[in-house]
Parts: sequence; C-alpha cells; structure tokens
Amino acid sequence: MVDDADVRPEPDWLERSVAALEAENVGIASCLYRTPPGRTLGSKIDALYVSVDFPGQALTGAELAGVPFALGAAMLFRREDLERIGGFGAIREYLADDYQLGARIAAVGKRAVLSTSVVETTAGRRASGACGRGTCVGRARCASRARAGTSGWS
Repeated sequence: MVDDADVRPEPDWLERSVAALEAENVGIASCLYRTPPGRTLGSKIDALYVSVDFPGQALTGAELAGVPFALGAAMLFRREDLERIGGFGAIREYLADDYQLGARIAAVGKRAVLSTSVVETTAGRRASGACGRGTCVGRARCASRARAGTSGWS
C-alpha cells in the first residue's frame, strides 16, 4: 500500500481496494480522488478540476482507451509485482511515477484497475494516510531516491 500523506479515505477504502486487487489478474488497484475547495479562488478552481473534470478524463483513459495506469493518491499492489518491474528504483526518475508503476505492472501481464472507492485530498490540512499509519508516497518516493542517490526532481 502506498498513499499520499494528504488523503482521507472512505472508511471502507482498504476493503474495497483489496477486493479490486483480488480480481482475476489484477496487479495494481488505485482510486479516483476529489479535493474540497479551500478559501482562495485558486483552491476553488483546483477543486473544481480535480473533482469534476479529472475523473472523466481518468475513466475515459482507463475504460474506453484501455490505457493502463495508476493514480498515486492511494495504490495497492503486491510486493512481488513491484519487484518484477524493478522496484521503486525503476521509476524513481519519473515525475509521474504512479503512472509508470501502473503501466509497468500492466506490461508484465497484470491489469491496472481503479477501485470503486474514492479518497479525498485534504488540500494542505493534516492527514495521516490511508490507514492512519502515516504511510506516504512522498516519503516512499524520497526514500527510494535517497537510496538511489538522486533527488528525482531534476
């Protein structure tokens, strides 16, 4: 499980994501996300895009175009599938490492799917991660880059 530190999942997120991952030949399950509006105009515009426009684009790519990808807000995958694609080190140079993770897992014969759960980003408010453990894709990305000796943000 990898999730961003600023997400707040629905109470049954983990159960629904595990169910998606257990479907036939699925290698990675991720989910859509929404953003509540903040006080500024920029925050309100961002929330409108993320909550209204972006899901349609993601679903079109996944369901109609068949593009394999994962959305990094909250992802669930098996360690052996991560190792098959070369681990986090194989995707450390990519800004869209979540996309790469989903595409690469799909390239080794597994499906990348969206679960039926949606997480909410907290837009700068404190959150503890998907299961309250403080797991964080940002920290995981930084840790993998530190082990590889690169910031990954060049």
